[in-house]
Amino acid sequence: MSQIEFWYLTKGFINLAPELKSQVQQNVKKLIQETQTSDKFEHRCPFLINCECCVYKFRPIICRTFGLCYYDEIRGYVRLPKCVEAGLNYSKYYDPKTKILNISDVPKINLSLDRIFNSELAKKYDLTLGEIRPMVKWFSG
Repeated sequence: MSQIEFWYLTKGFINLAPELKSQVQQNVKKLIQETQTSDKFEHRCPFLINCECCVYKFRPIICRTFGLCYYDEIRGYVRLPKCVEAGLNYSKYYDPKTKILNISDVPKINLSLDRIFNSELAKKYDLTLGEIRPMVKWFSG
């Protein structure tokens, strides 16, 4: 998560109702404790309340693109969101037994942030989002 995304996410947090703020704060404390006692990289987002994002309009880029499928030209295959296996995005086009996606409208671009920020266009316009670090590092640092 970039610095600018964290600032924007914070704006969304500030606008929450007090009871939601309290739940998010409890979730953040739990997240920080988990990361201190576990080497696991994936953690539950502290902004998910009852399986819904409480700061949806202020969500970071990863959340905005996570549900997309796209062609990863570096690895040479279509990248699918994990939610396809939970019966969500693209699940009606995806066969979990064969792991085949039966859809032809997959964007033929690589959406990775590294590729975008290392592009000629990004260099030309000095495109930057500030420091980038995991969400939990923004909370604990």
